[in-house]
Amino acid sequence: MRSMIMLARLLAVIAVLLPAPVMANCGSGGALTYSDVTYVDVRQYSLVGILHPYFEFEATAIPQTASFKGRVAASLNARRAVPYFGSFVAADPQHAFDDVVGVLERNHFFEMGLTAPYCCYLDGPEDAVTVVRCGVKTTLATVSEGGEVRLDDAAAKAFFRLEDELRKTIFAEKWTLPTPDPASR
Repeated sequence: MRSMIMLARLLAVIAVLLPAPVMANCGSGGALTYSDVTYVDVRQYSLVGILHPYFEFEATAIPQTASFKGRVAASLNARRAVPYFGSFVAADPQHAFDDVVGVLERNHFFEMGLTAPYCCYLDGPEDAVTVVRCGVKTTLATVSEGGEVRLDDAAAKAFFRLEDELRKTIFAEKWTLPTPDPASR
């Protein structure tokens, strides 16, 4: 009996010392990590600001599972005041996705917030950065369903710096024309 108790204790100590699978970050109580991001949409637009960039970047990462090898797609629709014009797909979508998520992480996207205005403004950028992490959609936008935001405080300046770095990163990627869908021929 004594040897059984010692054996049980020894097994308990070994179990504690062995590396254990870590709880998924998306699980309850999981730590915030940008590796859980599965979707990013960056949109910059202004109705009257012809010098304001007008583009939309969209990237989706479907994680690998036991029965699915995973997939990443990244597209760009560029219209005004940016280096390209037209619709493109990333030559290396995984690289494009990782680079954009890296920018979000360096700028602490999930810790950002914009403040309500003390007054209104007539026109401004209609920019939005949307990120899906663990099934939760987070959007920071200069004009949103929640109402207007201040464009002249520290929070807005941080958001504009984020947008600037995102834009530079997105347009530094290699883009190619999408190949036509064989079913549409």
